[in-house]
Amino acid sequence: MLEPRFDLAAAPGVVGYSVRWRDRYSRTGPSIPDNALPPDLQLSELRFGWGDDPSAQIAAVAEWSQPRSHPPVARDTITMRPSWLWMRALTDAYNFQRSLLEYRPDEQQAWWWAAARVSGVISLWSQRTEIELGPLARAAEELSRFSYRSGSRCRPTRPRPASDLGHVALVLGHLQSEDHMVEGLLWGQLIAAARAIARAYGGRGEAQSAVDLERDVVRPLTWARLAMGAGTGRTDGAS
Repeated sequence: MLEPRFDLAAAPGVVGYSVRWRDRYSRTGPSIPDNALPPDLQLSELRFGWGDDPSAQIAAVAEWSQPRSHPPVARDTITMRPSWLWMRALTDAYNFQRSLLEYRPDEQQAWWWAAARVSGVISLWSQRTEIELGPLARAAEELSRFSYRSGSRCRPTRPRPASDLGHVALVLGHLQSEDHMVEGLLWGQLIAAARAIARAYGGRGEAQSAVDLERDVVRPLTWARLAMGAGTGRTDGAS
């Protein structure tokens, strides 16, 4: 359950929120403010990408102030076509990969964050295609080793990346693929992102880490894409 925090003297009025969870007995837990949650769940972070024109701000305040002004069912009537969602995920991955070009090799926090995001997406893809522990699962685990750093969950701010792979994760977690070309292009963007991370390590003199990433992450991803192109759709060697 979400509860907004208002400050009418501030713009855009809503300055934060609190969250409360219900247990299986419908008992409500304590109220937790967003500034006590991880950085990527704070309101300032969630607002990234929202429209900030006056009409959008008024609509947002109205939504918070009158949460029952629209029937809940109205939100469920929006048709989201799988093909459109896959294209949105491809755009998301492209924007993420392009954002990495803005960071210097010595901006370590940005690369830790990138490694964490790519690792999570690869892990989701592993769950889709690998029955047992396979090359994608191992690649995700290897890449995650480079994100076990303080600050790796905080999105960089200078410059702020255009994407965090959230749409990619949504699609991989919930939709089946009907367009192998789009799926292959999406793979290509993730491979490019993994290769950029490896190059960043090499660029700041961590040659062994760069070699490890190329061998244990980039190559398995490339082989998986080739297997997908062969039409198997599997990366664990099963047919």
